[in-house]
Amino acid sequence: MNNSNPTGTGCPVLPLFREIAHNMKEKGNRHTAANYESFINKLALFLDEEQELFPLHKINKEWINHYIQWLHDKHPQKTQTVDFYFRGLRTLYNKAVRKEGVGEIPIMNPFCGLHIKKTPVPKRALPAKILKRLLDPELKTRLTESRTKSLDILLFSLYCRGMVFHDMYNLTWDMVSNDWQAQYCRSKTGRYIRLYIP
Repeated sequence: MNNSNPTGTGCPVLPLFREIAHNMKEKGNRHTAANYESFINKLALFLDEEQELFPLHKINKEWINHYIQWLHDKHPQKTQTVDFYFRGLRTLYNKAVRKEGVGEIPIMNPFCGLHIKKTPVPKRALPAKILKRLLDPELKTRLTESRTKSLDILLFSLYCRGMVFHDMYNLTWDMVSNDWQAQYCRSKTGRYIRLYIP
């Protein structure tokens, strides 16, 4: 097999990836599909004018390193974000290789040995004084209707271990069990979270 074309296909990357995301959505995996669409949109920005023509077989280790550096430039001091998009590209690449009929990931997988060194994220917590003010029942009596709704969303996020708005927006009743235990996939990391709804 020619190492310059490890997948044996010159198919454009983005249409392949979009089809994978669409199929995931059709299967009901909306959260995963939404993540895939985020990966695709980021890659489209990187490819710029090449985005509709760039072939799958041109994804090699050198190209991936350029992409990683571009992500670092776009998201300075945010290694978790860089890792999110890096892992997303790797996932889509592997699925595309299988989809194109190669049968398995090539031995010379361009992602082999590549990883993003993540820096620990410092814990952030609201000061007790501010939290006490937010929980004060009198606060809502001084707020407009829209601000009351915003406060409810904020408190729900806090009660649910800091759930981000995107994940709250995508919550559905079928994610909640009879004992009020919710399970969802974090849009940013793809990690499954299980918690009790207060």
